Amino acid sequence: MNGLAAAPDCSYVPLHASAVAVQGGAWIFLGPGGTGKSTMLQLIGRRARPLADDKIYLVRRSQRWIVVDAGGRDFHYSLSDQETAALDGPHLQAVVQLRQASELSLEPLVPLDVCRGLVEAFFELPWHKQYDVQTAQRVFSTLAAVARAVPGYRLHATRSPRVYPLLDAAINIW
Repeated sequence: MNGLAAAPDCSYVPLHASAVAVQGGAWIFLGPGGTGKSTMLQLIGRRARPLADDKIYLVRRSQRWIVVDAGGRDFHYSLSDQETAALDGPHLQAVVQLRQASELSLEPLVPLDVCRGLVEAFFELPWHKQYDVQTAQRVFSTLAAVARAVPGYRLHATRSPRVYPLLDAAINIW
């Protein structure tokens, strides 16, 4: 049994993402390997508290989603109901999709594009590609609900040191 097999109601969803805590909530950063999720944590660590570097759980709590560092947990195994209930973290405030670019820019995303990014972050975890169609549909439906409830952005950024002042300006927008 792996991933969401023990959570048929999709009470939690594992994602390949990084996360920071800021202004009473959490932002998650999505993107394929090498787009700068870990680098983003280092760059904005002065303005936000890093929560997770590579793997997170989105956990449903009533009408909100919280962000939890999956840390050393093995995504090959499902969380028990007791483990899921014990998870705690800040509520999800924003989903940020990262793209590498020579200049920093920030653009709002429509929920469909936010959902696409969340689905990609879920299926980037290799063993999730083996889910049956019903489970994949439940995951997609859950992530679509998240995308409708939380604002999303696409951040075009570079890993060079010149991103610091530009990133500070972008954070003030958020």
